Amino acid sequence: MCAALSVTTLAVAGTWTLAVSPAAACALPQGPARAVVEVIDGDTLLLDDQSKLRLVGALAPTPPTAGTPATDWPPAAAAKAALEGYAKGQSVLLAFDQRRTDRYGLTLAQAFVVTADGGFWLQGRMVEEGLARAYSFPDNNGCAAELVGLENGARTLQRGLWTNAAYAIRDASRPREVMRFLGSFQLVEGVVVNANASKGRVFLDFGPDWHDDFSVAIEPRDRQGFERAGIDLMALKGQRVRVRGWIESAGHAEIRVTHPEQIEVVAADGSARVLGEGGTRD
Repeated sequence: MCAALSVTTLAVAGTWTLAVSPAAACALPQGPARAVVEVIDGDTLLLDDQSKLRLVGALAPTPPTAGTPATDWPPAAAAKAALEGYAKGQSVLLAFDQRRTDRYGLTLAQAFVVTADGGFWLQGRMVEEGLARAYSFPDNNGCAAELVGLENGARTLQRGLWTNAAYAIRDASRPREVMRFLGSFQLVEGVVVNANASKGRVFLDFGPDWHDDFSVAIEPRDRQGFERAGIDLMALKGQRVRVRGWIESAGHAEIRVTHPEQIEVVAADGSARVLGEGGTRD
């Protein structure tokens, strides 16, 4: 399990090459080393400079019902307890992607726990153990494919939150059920029935009636990123894909996709690859 291996840290041309396995491709600008003073929740740390660190890329469980305290939701409590064991009182090396803070002023970084025998990638450990799900943003996706791979392994082994129905992969062919999770982060899987473009937007429809069926929407400015990567979104028609993101309402259930790491192409044997990782191209 690659997230459990020692981290290899090399200073190269002003960046840290931070790897959890020889195949890891998470090379990000070097940040400072900080000590973890407190664990706030399953993906947020208080550091010794009084800044708060959000473990970007690893989304810890939250209660599915509004108003339920995280302490009363076992998956959330388990994530926080594990993170305390991994990180509290430890030094962490930070590595930054394009965006370094969120709208609340929290620091966004990949964190690497420093130990006597080398250390480990904190986000990778949390996702690999089924204590968090992989997620990303277009300006914070440098380690996304690696985390999605670790998540798939945890789900196959039924670790942590993957034994809980609240985190099941949703069936795109059941759009009304998907709609029940409006406003929440979900993984939705199904066959793309149709792919079309309208006024620069791309729509991936998972049923014959786009008015009612689940769909994925890619805005023109986001589509450009796919085109620069040589990814042909229209070629997804007829393929089984898994998409991750927040469920929105467009009169029907929809996920807005902003970058390739939100989509996986699922093979007949159940294996999956992140779009663009040897993926669908022109």
